[in-house]
Amino acid sequence: MVSLLRSKNMLRVLFFSSFVLILLSCTSQKIAGVQEVDAFFQVRVPGTIPMLAEGGAPDASYIDTIYVVYIQATGSLPLWEKAWKASQSFDIEVTQITDQSVPVGFHKSTCQEIRLGKKQGRQFYKLLLKKTGDNRQQPKVQRGELILQGRQQGREVFYPIQRITELQMPLHE
Repeated sequence: MVSLLRSKNMLRVLFFSSFVLILLSCTSQKIAGVQEVDAFFQVRVPGTIPMLAEGGAPDASYIDTIYVVYIQATGSLPLWEKAWKASQSFDIEVTQITDQSVPVGFHKSTCQEIRLGKKQGRQFYKLLLKKTGDNRQQPKVQRGELILQGRQQGREVFYPIQRITELQMPLHE
């Protein structure tokens, strides 16, 4: 009788432990080092696109959306490879920011200036997303979501961003 009770308790402990491990592995992915993420976009339409450096105007039918992500991190970031938004893919250009604060632009609906400040003990990065035509191997993207894809410690990582703030012109670069 005692051995039967022990085996039932062992099964319960084993079942509970398995459940906890599965639950932990299914929670959203936490990427080592990433502490704070702020994402912004700006729609550029004819009339708001600056003249080319050579003095000519860009194609008048050109409409584009620019995405910029700011990340504050401790330690090393993943090697960011691609980003995804809806059915679009983007290459990622990473720049480390050394200034204590950076002007991002003006909020589209409130017209208030947005500035981001570097917190003590963190590195500050700007990720400029550049549109590509390569939509192969696209991860599942939720409506309105932006996904960063990269590699960290030899494994592929994905970082979803749900909150993306729209800016007015100009977008500081």
